[in-house]
Amino acid sequence: MRRWYGWLIAGLLAVAVVTWGFGHWRNQQRLANALESNYQRDFYTVVEQVEQLEAILGKGLVSGSSRQQVFFLTEVWSRANTAQSALGQLPFTDLNLSASRKFLAQMGDYAYTMAKRIAGGQELDDEQIQQLESFYREIREYGRVLQRTEQELHENGYRWAAALTGRSSPRNQVPETRQVSSELDGFKEMEQRFDGLPVLIYDGPFSDQIGETEPKGLTGMKKIDREEAERQAEQFVNQMAGGNYKAVRSSEIEGPIPAYGVTLDGQGRSGIIMADVSAQGGKVLAFLNSRPVSNANLTAEEAERKAQAFLEDRDFKGFEKTYGITENNTRWIVYAATDGEVRLYPDQVKVQVALDDGEIVGFDGTMYYANHHRRDLPEPELTPEKAESKLASNLEVKSRRLALIPLTGGREVLTYEFITDFNGENYLVYINAVTGDEENILKLVDTPQGELTI
Repeated sequence: MRRWYGWLIAGLLAVAVVTWGFGHWRNQQRLANALESNYQRDFYTVVEQVEQLEAILGKGLVSGSSRQQVFFLTEVWSRANTAQSALGQLPFTDLNLSASRKFLAQMGDYAYTMAKRIAGGQELDDEQIQQLESFYREIREYGRVLQRTEQELHENGYRWAAALTGRSSPRNQVPETRQVSSELDGFKEMEQRFDGLPVLIYDGPFSDQIGETEPKGLTGMKKIDREEAERQAEQFVNQMAGGNYKAVRSSEIEGPIPAYGVTLDGQGRSGIIMADVSAQGGKVLAFLNSRPVSNANLTAEEAERKAQAFLEDRDFKGFEKTYGITENNTRWIVYAATDGEVRLYPDQVKVQVALDDGEIVGFDGTMYYANHHRRDLPEPELTPEKAESKLASNLEVKSRRLALIPLTGGREVLTYEFITDFNGENYLVYINAVTGDEENILKLVDTPQGELTI
């Protein structure tokens, strides 16, 4: 009887173990399929946006209407940002796509800069048109390669989640990763192509002009090695006690600011992080988390509080929000440093907040480290009232403040920033606080995603 009873207990335990194991396997499969679905969506977003970029940029180049050109070029800016964001969500571990992301960022921002120029009544010169034509050729080639890649992925039944293995590795071990699959050779091809493009110089926040001199925010700092870069990346990106993200590999990156590209794995969490850490000073220049954000639970104000706390915890103190934009269930917020009452627009950082749980999934401090330094700001020679008298008489002033703004060629100028109203539309007007000259005008445009300037 006892032997029979023992066999019964053993059998029940075996059934329980098998049942639990099957349930666990089924849950893992469900999660893996959901993750794969998100990666597929991000890949096809890149493909779609690149195809649209080719068409829209081509329309902008053949249009003879200034109004239409502004529309097409601002659309290029918007779609390039969307493509860049989706590209950053894909789970690459052995392939650093910094040149591809940089190309999309530069193309979008250059188009936006040209749109502002046209909206301001200026015509594009031959050099600027040639640059747009160069972007058109490159994005057309990018689209061709992506179409070929899409076909190869489909024919081979490629699963994006296969790029990551070893998720169950012990916490103190580095997860194994597969070499880049041959189906992804198109990404490697375009990364090499973009990396070989000539230096782009223009008046915009992604300008390669920062490479002309040593980044001001890193002056005098010591060089670090790869191990220190990995440590700094882990310390910066983790946002909870103990931290989940661990560095699994790193490589050297050439560019305006030499850096180490560090890949961090979430140790069981979906998504990986790609971070750029400056070789000089070991500062995290930027990072992007590839995890999908499928829903939005937070308001814009809640997201901004999360971003502000993230910055202050990493010693970015005295920063003010300038504007924000919501896309793909995340909110990008731009902050500028301050010096007393003066807002320092050259010293900007950007923070991306996931609207599902408030995690910081993106950061860009490149402009800050390129431009930040101790400044001897001049005393304004114009009173606020005198500067306001320089404005057009048909403007209604809503607010004013001192602001340091960047100009072409790396120059900076102290201005009064006036937020004004003209026929129900808002404009930013910048009056030189020393000479009284009008330095710049930007139009504020409210969109469902946030407030934009053109």
